[in-house]
Amino acid sequence: MAKKITTDDKRSTYKENFASVLKKLILSSSMSEEGLFDLLIMHYKMLKPLLPWKAIHASLLLPDGSLLVKKIGKDAFAPEAIAEEKRTAFCTTVSKPSTKEKNKLVCFSVWYNEERIYSDAILLDEKASFLSQKDRNLIYQNLKLLMHEAYRVLKNQATLIQQNLLNKFSSILNSSLEPEAIQRKAIEAITNVLNSEVGSLLLLDSQTGELKFEVALGKKEQQIKQIRLKLGEGIAGWVALHGKPLLINDCKKDKRFTSLVDQRIHFDTRNMICVPVKTKDIIVGVLQAINKKNNGRFSEEDLGLLSALSEQVAIALENARLFNELQQLFMDSAVALAEAIEKRDPYTGGHIWRVVNYTLAIARYMELSEEEYFTLKLAAILHDIGKIGIDDHILRKPAPLDFSEFEIMKRHPVLGAEIIKPIKQLQSIVGGILNHHERYDGKGYPFKLKSKEIPLIARIIAVADTFDAMCSSRPYRDALSPEEGRTEILRCSGTQFDPEVVKAFGKAFDKGEISAIMKQVDSAFHRF
Repeated sequence: MAKKITTDDKRSTYKENFASVLKKLILSSSMSEEGLFDLLIMHYKMLKPLLPWKAIHASLLLPDGSLLVKKIGKDAFAPEAIAEEKRTAFCTTVSKPSTKEKNKLVCFSVWYNEERIYSDAILLDEKASFLSQKDRNLIYQNLKLLMHEAYRVLKNQATLIQQNLLNKFSSILNSSLEPEAIQRKAIEAITNVLNSEVGSLLLLDSQTGELKFEVALGKKEQQIKQIRLKLGEGIAGWVALHGKPLLINDCKKDKRFTSLVDQRIHFDTRNMICVPVKTKDIIVGVLQAINKKNNGRFSEEDLGLLSALSEQVAIALENARLFNELQQLFMDSAVALAEAIEKRDPYTGGHIWRVVNYTLAIARYMELSEEEYFTLKLAAILHDIGKIGIDDHILRKPAPLDFSEFEIMKRHPVLGAEIIKPIKQLQSIVGGILNHHERYDGKGYPFKLKSKEIPLIARIIAVADTFDAMCSSRPYRDALSPEEGRTEILRCSGTQFDPEVVKAFGKAFDKGEISAIMKQVDSAFHRF
């Protein structure tokens, strides 16, 4: 005769099986949300002999604030007990459906750091008896152990992911000194760190006193950028006015919320974190993270993180502003020197301005970084600075130069490099000044460099400089037409000029950019 399985036997078997599941979880270094629910299902299957159930409705609050829901079993039911706000570890309720049979519902809730992370509602089989207090305590304690350990794993994973994103955020801020690039990359990184759907940066217009969108991620960015907010208007306006961060998980119920942006772009703002951006204790704008992904909720931890990130953004923007001011100082100084050279040579009026613009037109069709583009621009402005050391009787001669005079004129690249070399901050442009008369085939001057031995900025300036010289009139010769100049540049590809630079020049010419520059007759340097 088979031995009857008692409740104690079922309880003992459940304990043994649960221990193996918990051990597996503890030894796991990573786990997906789906993996966690697989463990829960395994737990409920082990539990079934002790707690006969028909269906289970479980919900898990993930570390990112989103809610994961799982239904087990075929019988559908509405687990109202899950929605209860009271802090109850577990409860047992009895509902009375239309049939006369009693359906029994057992509910458990698990808390973690003052926040309910898990709730379930277990629909018992009709023949099941109510759980004893002892079994309810056992199941609850096991659920608590399982959930706390699983939540620890998930939190560690989330922290690791967030830390990696924060490390990338720091790299992004240090990757560029261009304000626009910093702003966009920073907002993109912040939305990833906070796991939000979109983000935006609004800066305060000192003249109008309004907030304007500098960055607003999403397809409707250009529409959003047309919107202005007054100080105190909307959540962003309130933060800018009061200088205090806000965390709002139901924007529609907040009186400070304005639906202006939502209406304009057909967006639904559910929740938001908004923090001020300050430079030297002066509010210059606000940062927003909008709509936690997966219908999640922002936390105080998110708010603190965004506040810390806003400080880094403010520092990066201030550094970029100071760097741009320094760049502008170099540019203004270079322009002043270039204008001084122009005034010494009455026959080349506007030459430097045209060469700079031809150079930049060519560069737009080459893969140059922002830093390379700026260096090229500065080198083009100062490419003839060495002429300041050439005697006037040669520089102003209204006739072709003889051999000895030309030999002296050929010294101007070296003289220019010698002028610039002592300035540490301008070392990157020396090659453009020194080598812009070298030839791709090695027959140029002053060092007969060839091909890639010649710095790229010098190869670009060489094309622009030669084209302008050919297409400018002199007292002793007429200028070539633009088409004739273009033909000559193309003819010398691979001999005098770098073929890749010539190719870029051809594109700029075909687009009408070169002819547009030629129509400008003055030397207004502010135009480049």
